[in-house]
Amino acid sequence: LVGFIVAISSQSVRSKVRAFINENFYSYKYDYRLEWQRFISTLSLDQNSSGPERVLRTLTNLLDSPGGVLWVRREGWSQFLPLAYWSLAEAFGPVETDDELLSLFNNPDVDFVELAARSTPQVALWRRRFPNAWLAVPMRFREELVAFALLQKPRAGRQLDWEDRNLLKLTALELGAHLVHEHMAQLLSDTQQLAEFNKRV
Repeated sequence: LVGFIVAISSQSVRSKVRAFINENFYSYKYDYRLEWQRFISTLSLDQNSSGPERVLRTLTNLLDSPGGVLWVRREGWSQFLPLAYWSLAEAFGPVETDDELLSLFNNPDVDFVELAARSTPQVALWRRRFPNAWLAVPMRFREELVAFALLQKPRAGRQLDWEDRNLLKLTALELGAHLVHEHMAQLLSDTQQLAEFNKRV
């Protein structure tokens, strides 16, 4: 009984119990079938936009963010380059792969960083570099960071909970794989066109 009372008095234990109850005894906030359908539609319909632009648009739609920027790294690059913008007039430069800014993403358990939620040296660094940002989202492929997005605050204030975390984690994984596969397809197409050109010559 004493052990139970001590455990209940712990804030972390109460948080875990609350999360367990929410995950197992309440209905979900999202209809995942509809969310996935919207995800696929946004990612595949607008073929006039580049792959990074569609990825960023998909992410902003998911979180109701009015704008953001996406940095992408390709194989052999030593930098992440800002390849897509959405509703932002601000100019952004490249980010080196060994920049201290990205040290947070070395932990594979970090699915996103809410820049206003907590204050650590790494988060403070993000806030100094990007004072108007709300959320930083890493995108990985085979546990390697291939891109990351920075989003503005949503139109209506919202608190991200465990459901948002799960949905965002799954979406970021798919978006990272999409960026890599589309780039590989583009390289293959370029190689085939070059081979065809050489053959004609």
